[in-house]
Amino acid sequence: MKKVVFNADDLGFSLETNRAIIESCERGVVRSCSLFVNLPYTEDGVTLAKKAAIDVGLHLNLAVGRSLTDSKSLIKDGKFHGGYKFLLRYFLGMIKIKDVEREIRAQIEKFKELGFALNHIDSHLHFHCLPKIYDVVLKLAYEYNIKKIRLPYYSSSFSLESLFVLSISRFCKGDRKNVKTVIGLNNILGKLEFCKKGLTELMVHPSYDSKIYRKGYHELRVLVSEFLREKIKAKRIVVIGFEDLIEGRADE
Repeated sequence: MKKVVFNADDLGFSLETNRAIIESCERGVVRSCSLFVNLPYTEDGVTLAKKAAIDVGLHLNLAVGRSLTDSKSLIKDGKFHGGYKFLLRYFLGMIKIKDVEREIRAQIEKFKELGFALNHIDSHLHFHCLPKIYDVVLKLAYEYNIKKIRLPYYSSSFSLESLFVLSISRFCKGDRKNVKTVIGLNNILGKLEFCKKGLTELMVHPSYDSKIYRKGYHELRVLVSEFLREKIKAKRIVVIGFEDLIEGRADE
């Protein structure tokens, strides 16, 4: 049987993104989402998610906004360096892994304080897949009993970013906590073609902002469409959430 988790990333990123994610859950096929815990709109996302009673996981973040720690190699003036600069510093050996562990642990603790059960974990820009950082994430997943970790496996779009992510994910250790994930910001119907027997996660980014984030706006329209539901039914795919796996409502 093919089981698919549509997981919406970036809860907490903006008011528009928060509301788009909730709509994709309430009116569409999305059953799980991932939360930034360090951004200005985190609390808004938390309030909406609790009201809608949707499954929430942690969207680890080492790239944008304010750090939850004073880990010097990760920040400047209290804020993360940004995605590209983080990668540059990482490959130059300027990122201290002990700082990474400290920050990730702080984000996990913050997530727990917000009142959610932490069942699944992924990250902004897939930084958790970087060598050594993945080892930290896996270690903490066992320590905190986090059941599932995103592992990018296929891409539904061709880009240097997707090639990079898929390349580094190949270095991640094989582990029962890993869930194979189809990445790529466009073509949800194309992503369905990668779904094989067993469990697959499809990463999506719904948004209300049609000007700045046009792909996310298009994804939202598809996620709530009857056309997508019909395609899912035709392919005999069962849509679940990560919460269903943890509670035993959907065996892997």
